Amino acid sequence: MRHLFYLDDDKAEQAEQALKEMEKRMLRELDVHRYGILLFDADGNCVSANHQWSKLYELDMSSVKDYNSLEDKNVQSKDIWDAVKNAFSGTPGVVDEDYFSPAEWGKTGRSRWTEGHCLPITTDVDNGQSLLGVAIILNDITEMKRSLQEAERLRAQVSEVYNRQQELLRGFSSYRERLLTASSARPKTMPGIDQLRKYGASVPKREQEVFDLLAAGCTVKEVAHVLDLAIKSVYTYRTRLMERLHLCSSVELAVAWRELHEVSGDE
Repeated sequence: MRHLFYLDDDKAEQAEQALKEMEKRMLRELDVHRYGILLFDADGNCVSANHQWSKLYELDMSSVKDYNSLEDKNVQSKDIWDAVKNAFSGTPGVVDEDYFSPAEWGKTGRSRWTEGHCLPITTDVDNGQSLLGVAIILNDITEMKRSLQEAERLRAQVSEVYNRQQELLRGFSSYRERLLTASSARPKTMPGIDQLRKYGASVPKREQEVFDLLAAGCTVKEVAHVLDLAIKSVYTYRTRLMERLHLCSSVELAVAWRELHEVSGDE
C-alpha cells in the first residue's frame, strides 16, 4: 500500500480491493491445507488458525482469540520455544517432535504429537526486511509416535520372554547334569522302573508338561508363568502327578523323570 498515494482515488480503491481479495484467497487456501497452521502478527498475537489446526486438537477458533505466543509460559518451557523465538527474530525455526495438550490452556480437546516449522513472514522495505508476522505449521505424528511406542513395548516384552526362556534352559541343562551324576541317590521308597513305566503311561498331557518343568528345576511359580496357569492349578497338577506315580517327594519326582526318559530313549 506504500505506493497507492501515487494513484487517483478510483485506482487506489481498486488496488486496495484487489489486495483484500488476494488476502481472502490466501486464507481460503490455508484453511484447506493438510497441515495445521497458526498465523501471528509481529507482536505475537494469533490472527488466524486454519481448519486442520482446529481438527488436530479438536478446538474451535475461539480458542486462539486473544492468544499471544510470546506471552505463553507453557510454550516458553517447551523445546518449541527456541523455534518460535527465532521466527519472531526473522529466522526460520524447526519444531522437533512436541507433545501438546489443550489442558495446558485450560481447555478441553485432544492431546497430540506434532512436528513442523516456525516461519517468519517478511516484506521488503527500502531494500530491507520488515517482519509482518509468523506462521507455525504443524504435522500430526501422533499415530507414528504411538506405533513406535507400541513397537518398543513389544520388543521389550519379547526380550523379556526370550531372556526367561534362556534362563529356564540353562537351569534345565544344569539340573539334568546333576540328575545324571546322582544315579546312586535313588530313594528306596520309589516304585521300580517297570512300575514307573506302567504308572507313567497314564499321565495326561498337561500333567506331563508340569512334570517336565518341575523336573527341570522350575519352581511352581515359574511353571505357572510358562504354562499360563494359576499357581493353585500347578499345585493341583503336581499333587495328581505324585499320586499317579506313587511318589513322595520332589527328589523322587526328578529321579522318576530321569529314569522314565532313559527308558524311553529321550536322554
